[in-house]
Amino acid sequence: MSMKVVPKIEMALAFVCLGYIAIHTMLTGEFSEFLIRYNILLPFSLVWLALCLISLGGASLFKIVTSLNVLLSNNVADYAGDKALGTAIWASYISAVLWVLYAVSVTPYDVGSDYWKSLLSASATSFLYGFLLAEFVLRPIKIRATLLLAESKE
Repeated sequence: MSMKVVPKIEMALAFVCLGYIAIHTMLTGEFSEFLIRYNILLPFSLVWLALCLISLGGASLFKIVTSLNVLLSNNVADYAGDKALGTAIWASYISAVLWVLYAVSVTPYDVGSDYWKSLLSASATSFLYGFLLAEFVLRPIKIRATLLLAESKE
């Protein structure tokens, strides 16, 4: 079956599966309590943007953002390229690690508190953000574009 026909069905199925998880966590209250933590999300995002800007430059970062079009419409004209997306994937994991190192260094240790529990929770959330960005956004773009480019050469 050609890649030109399948994306709408694939994308709908993916959104249903991921949508169920998102709706379930929203209805149980876990989404706002545990997953959206602005004290982690904002620094993580800023470090990711900074690493991408330093490594790739503004034009390539903009090209990565416009590469989302590959998933939605199978248009490989906007594809940023394997190297740029590989660097962005790398930067998402590095951002998570840097946030954990930052949290460990600035969080005061108190013997009687839940220091380790809160640090573990924050660290896991940071790694979750890195994983979600890399594996649910950037890598699918890279894989889809690679398949579309291979198909167009045939």
